[in-house]
Amino acid sequence: LMTITTLGSGSSGNGYVLQNETEALIIECGVNYKHAVGALKGNVSKVNGCLVTHSHGDHAGFIKQYAKAFNVYATKGTLEECGIQANTFHCCTTPLFKEFKVGNFVVKAFDTEHDTQEPCGFIIYHEEMGTMLFITDTHHIRYKFNFPINHVFIECNHTDGLVDKSVENGVIPYKVGVRAKATHMSLERCINCLNACDLSKTKNIVLIHISDNNGNSNMFKNKVEMATGKPVYVATKGLVLDLL
Repeated sequence: LMTITTLGSGSSGNGYVLQNETEALIIECGVNYKHAVGALKGNVSKVNGCLVTHSHGDHAGFIKQYAKAFNVYATKGTLEECGIQANTFHCCTTPLFKEFKVGNFVVKAFDTEHDTQEPCGFIIYHEEMGTMLFITDTHHIRYKFNFPINHVFIECNHTDGLVDKSVENGVIPYKVGVRAKATHMSLERCINCLNACDLSKTKNIVLIHISDNNGNSNMFKNKVEMATGKPVYVATKGLVLDLL
């Protein structure tokens, strides 16, 4: 049985552990390694590697800590921005649009739209869970995923209206509001992206990276469920989901 544990989702730190009895794949290293060890119940020897989407601290802040233990996969631009030389000890360059294997996980990265060098999302396949789409920290996605996707992890960060309200109420500075709209996926664009996917075999959609100030978990969950007709979950710290 393949499960995924959310170590954190949002600007305070992101991390996910995909695992079955014998192997594991970590996505993002934005939370302290000890939390990953906890989710693995101490069995770190089964970890095949760790995928990183981009260089911001809430996704890659602990990359050097994780790279001491096992291979970390990130684009050349991400590694450079993290101050790491590509293809040195345990730091592997992720190619774009080219499948590579991490143990029995087959991974393909694609480019996303964020304010970092070479950010990416992932398509991850394992025979025990099927195909997963993982998208975070991007304004939009320029691709249509027209193959059956079993599990979708997708950013649903804000609505423009909630951002404007946060700015008006002095919760966030104007510049932060502008950046949120320009570099993160809104509810509307999240739904557009899902509608451009083949969801015929989708078992669950998990909303990730919801903004504390400019998001509304319950509303987002309900709207995405209405738009897709699929079970929708919100990634909260400690959420464990079976990927059947």
